[in-house]
Amino acid sequence: MGKVVTDADVIRMPYLQAVVKETLRIHPPGPLLLWARLSTSDVMLSNGMVVPSHTIAMINMWAITHDSDMWENPLEFKPERFIVVQGGSMVDVRGGDLRLAPFGEGRRVCPGKNLVMF
Repeated sequence: MGKVVTDADVIRMPYLQAVVKETLRIHPPGPLLLWARLSTSDVMLSNGMVVPSHTIAMINMWAITHDSDMWENPLEFKPERFIVVQGGSMVDVRGGDLRLAPFGEGRRVCPGKNLVMF
């Protein structure tokens, strides 16, 4: 019979960690992050669009995690993209890298993230 995997074992399982990250990228638990902000004045964006005063803006995490400018072949399930020795990149899903922030970031980060993450 095999050994039961514990929380302490997960740190030595990079492929499992990559599978969890890729799952969170493909299917973010909150597609629209509740980082709602209210603009207090008109804001001109770099693409020429204007966000009018008193507009509530939210972050569309699903769009970011499926953006081909951010991710190569974004519709493909490929955990290797998170394994550095296989050419992937180190992405912090705890809010340090906004390409993949399924639990939010900062003071209002999801309090349940530690139940999911390693």
